[in-house]
Amino acid sequence: RRLGLSDDEARDIETAARLHDLGEIYEPPDSDEDHDPEAELSRMRRTLGSYSPHRRRISLGAHLLAFGTADQQRSILLHELAHAMVHHRYPKATAHGREFSAACRQLGVEPFRTVDLPVREWLSNERYGYRCGRCGVLSLRKRRVRSVRCGCGEKVSPERAGLIALPPGSEPRLLGTVALRR
Repeated sequence: RRLGLSDDEARDIETAARLHDLGEIYEPPDSDEDHDPEAELSRMRRTLGSYSPHRRRISLGAHLLAFGTADQQRSILLHELAHAMVHHRYPKATAHGREFSAACRQLGVEPFRTVDLPVREWLSNERYGYRCGRCGVLSLRKRRVRSVRCGCGEKVSPERAGLIALPPGSEPRLLGTVALRR
């Protein structure tokens, strides 16, 4: 605060420092194999984040990034990072056991199993976007459709649609694309 930082900026710096310190916490075993986890954006609909030990990959849901607050995003990321740390240190440990709780405390996050976030509301604020090839207008629909008639009269029958988040009070955000069934 003496530096004139807002609470959010100070919290971001604290999180970055914790993540930076993982280099000292996270000691790969003596091997040539790369053990650093990688991150991925995912269109997961039932979970906000996950860690895959076999792929060494942390995935965050696109809905979390589109609708969640910075604190919610940070909390889920650190939760999944705790899973990565536990898997690295104790490959046979249970998913949310005492080793996980210790890793969460080390990262400064609560060792929760579930979160109380408005995921159902988030999912209701997504639309499928179809762009007209003639005039370029984007048509938004609540459901997947095989074709859309644009205002210019052109019939649009795309193979893929954009999955678009409509956060209240914010600009629409592209979550990804989806294949349409024929």
